[in-house]
Amino acid sequence: MKSLGAPGAVGSDTAPDARLAALEGLRGYAALLVFLVHAFGLLVLLLFVVDLDRYSVWSDRDPIRIALILLSRSHYGVDLFFVLSGLLMTDLALRRWPGTLRFLSRRWLRIYPAYAVSLFAAVMVSWPGRDFRAVDVLGNIALLQGIFVLGIPALNPPTSTLTIEAVFYLVVPFAASAWLGGRRAPGPWSLA
Repeated sequence: MKSLGAPGAVGSDTAPDARLAALEGLRGYAALLVFLVHAFGLLVLLLFVVDLDRYSVWSDRDPIRIALILLSRSHYGVDLFFVLSGLLMTDLALRRWPGTLRFLSRRWLRIYPAYAVSLFAAVMVSWPGRDFRAVDVLGNIALLQGIFVLGIPALNPPTSTLTIEAVFYLVVPFAASAWLGGRRAPGPWSLA
């Protein structure tokens, strides 16, 4: 009988790195789901004039529109991505901590260049006929658009979750430091 224990535990048949690679793959799948939600949402907007806040599948007779709207409203990819990211970051913080500066620089290089390109593209595409306030542009450059109490609109709406990701990355070094406190922890599975 195979054990479902923590990686590296007695009786575990799978190496920790193999399990982490599988979780990275699942996180990639979650990222694809997030992309598809936005793509289907754009498709719905281009094909149909629908107020999604008032839309009801029960009163619609068009199966294609129903399918596209349901696909554009299924946000479980975001939830899955954040849960897996939390688990993988915990593993990094507890077993393979590279140091705060290296961790933050790698995270920044992983998300910010693509974010900056998408922000620039979104602003250029929507620039004609739209007046941007300098504070909104600067807030988006600083990744503050996801802190909703600040009232900074997301110039590229799908990127509002990157604020949550950036804050999480800023918290991880503090959590790693507090958790490790001079000793090595058994792994992220101990927190699950």
